[in-house]
Amino acid sequence: MLATRRNLMAAVAVLPIAACPAPAPAMSTTVSAKLAELIDAATDANAAQARFYSEVYEGHEEREIAARLAGGDPCPIPDDVTSRDNDLCAASSEAETRVMNWPAATPADFYAKVAAMVEFGLFNVTDQSRNVLADAARLAGKEA
Repeated sequence: MLATRRNLMAAVAVLPIAACPAPAPAMSTTVSAKLAELIDAATDANAAQARFYSEVYEGHEEREIAARLAGGDPCPIPDDVTSRDNDLCAASSEAETRVMNWPAATPADFYAKVAAMVEFGLFNVTDQSRNVLADAARLAGKEA
């Protein structure tokens, strides 16, 4: 190929493009399937506990309080109702803990995890600073 003026100008025209770095691969904006599953399980566990409390436990609790205030015979909450409520609370807590302990490795997972923790009110109950710091370190490439 001869080095004609036309060939030289065409080569010079593409130099700025060739000098540009390749674009970075796009970060995933999709929440991982496992984290989504954990969040759904915690949401379901919380809903089951709240439903049982409002439909069953709360009525027994109100009767117990009314009996005490009236000075009448105690009206304790039945053991099976208390046991079921305790089991549902434990299941809810375990499901929330699995979400809190999920090692977020993408910005999408980190956002979904923190959003779920806010929705569940977990920052109001426990100090999650170490958990969040570990996620931030992972995202920054500074494994904690």
